[in-house]
Amino acid sequence: MHKRQQILCLINVSHNGVSESELMELYPEMSWAVLTSLIHSLHKMCLLTYGCGLLKFQHLQAWETVRLQYMEDATIISSYRQKLINYFTMQLSQDPVTWRSADELPWLFQQQGSKQRLHDCLLNLFVSQNLYKRGHFAELLSYWQFVGKDKSAMAAEYFDSLKQYEKNCEGEENMMCLADLYETLGRFLKDLGLLSQAVVPLQRSLEIRETALDPDHPRVAQSLHQLASVYVQWKKFGNAEQLYKQALEISENAYGTDHPHIARELEALATLYQKQNKYEQAEHFRKISFKIRQKAIRRKGNLVMRVFFCFVF
Repeated sequence: MHKRQQILCLINVSHNGVSESELMELYPEMSWAVLTSLIHSLHKMCLLTYGCGLLKFQHLQAWETVRLQYMEDATIISSYRQKLINYFTMQLSQDPVTWRSADELPWLFQQQGSKQRLHDCLLNLFVSQNLYKRGHFAELLSYWQFVGKDKSAMAAEYFDSLKQYEKNCEGEENMMCLADLYETLGRFLKDLGLLSQAVVPLQRSLEIRETALDPDHPRVAQSLHQLASVYVQWKKFGNAEQLYKQALEISENAYGTDHPHIARELEALATLYQKQNKYEQAEHFRKISFKIRQKAIRRKGNLVMRVFFCFVF
């Protein structure tokens, strides 16, 4: 009964649930057989279910019942949160940042009211990158608001952290990782509407990729595309057009003229011309983009059919 209560309380204070393997690491004295039996019984009681590989409550009433039954005292809630904080902090120190650490740690710090620890966690560039690239923009922004930082202060702190990280970067792999971090920061600042500030990290990402890889590498085209999108939003259409055309040329040299990446660049150019009321040019590029996408869909369909017939016959 005691272990069942502990499991329910841990899941109750978590952000998105807890996995079986995490429970085994949190309670190493518990065997797989015992854990499996407990989870099975809790599932039959309509308390727990699975979602994305995590154990969660089946409904709000189950969550509220556990909170009322076992966690009326605020110190109990805090102690279970701290147990998860200790676990994910240890994970963060030992391994590359995972989506689990990025999802749980900032949220747990916020729930505990630990502004300084949340602030330090957000300045772990890989935590923020993980959240942003998986579409948690609003959540990331809410954490910064909780620690009392406005958009400009947040941008300055991220940029300073990146500069410090760059000082210790050596080797192509680390430099590519650095370029990805700069690109993520630039995209984040663009989404915040800080367009002039977004250009700086995106430009740095482009410089790193051109130097570490090759000026004609597809990753360079990716940087050019991201930088151009800022200029579009900024209404600096001449700059954007030049960058999109460079990205298109690199992509055509790398992939050929009928690859989906080419369609993306053509569609970007079409949108750019449309914003300038250059409708004929926009229509021209949009038609080419559409034909490329149609070919890609047909190729994919043919491949699926070939695989199907291989299995059938």
